[in-house]
Amino acid sequence: MTCVRSVRTTLEAQPGVESVDVDFANAKATIVANSSFNSITALAALEAEGYKSSLN
Repeated sequence: MTCVRSVRTTLEAQPGVESVDVDFANAKATIVANSSFNSITALAALEAEGYKSSLN
């Protein structure tokens, strides 16, 4: 699985996520989510997959 696909799959599995756009070149992901989305849980899921994560 590619990094982009892995990040997208991990984020799309989070409750409340409506869409995900992963920009590999800039090491960023943009998430559109509803009010049930929990950013801390999403960051933890990414880090569990071995990716560094932060909110911007």
